[in-house]
Amino acid sequence: MNRESLRDRKRLRTRQKLIGSALDLFTERGFEEVTLDEICDEVDISTRTFSRYFSGKEEVAIAPLRDMWFAFLDNLTRRRPAPGALLQILQEDLLHAIEQMPAGDWEKRMGKCWRVADATPAVRANALLLCDQIPREVLVHLRSRFELGNLNEPYPIFALDILVSVVRCAFDRWIAHTGEPDKTDLEAQFRTVAAAVPSSLNLPLAIRPSGHD
Repeated sequence: MNRESLRDRKRLRTRQKLIGSALDLFTERGFEEVTLDEICDEVDISTRTFSRYFSGKEEVAIAPLRDMWFAFLDNLTRRRPAPGALLQILQEDLLHAIEQMPAGDWEKRMGKCWRVADATPAVRANALLLCDQIPREVLVHLRSRFELGNLNEPYPIFALDILVSVVRCAFDRWIAHTGEPDKTDLEAQFRTVAAAVPSSLNLPLAIRPSGHD
């Protein structure tokens, strides 16, 4: 094994320790109550070293979500999808990204990440910003790989917005379930929400009776 790969593995281990320690502290004590110094002490590194991995507490808090989205982008770049509807291709690549996440650690950390984001406006804002940035990145990949005509048309943008909404709804349903977060259950929740999209677009609206004559 060469020196570069050893360095990369060490960096990856340090990054994973930072994510795990930070999310444990945020879950136990609350995001605002945990200092950057305390996170670094848990991993025995300096704040300067921390800055090589993350820009701050908010970024380390959403790291599991970021890892999933970046795996999705990588899949979109590398995989050769079967012909089909754009939304279906995006959903398959997202499911594949979830499958690629390390079993055990990732889903536990993702569960903590989503709960911390739900309870902390600053973390939630960063998570929403990430979910807003991803479609822009995806459009770049789509432009380079597929014939979609004018990508400034609303159709691909709508498909990406629907995908993000499916992800958020699936995570909410997943976290609402009792018990230990499980990746298989997350995949099932994602499929359930994705299957509901066509019907939701044509959901009829019935007016409640007023109770008056």
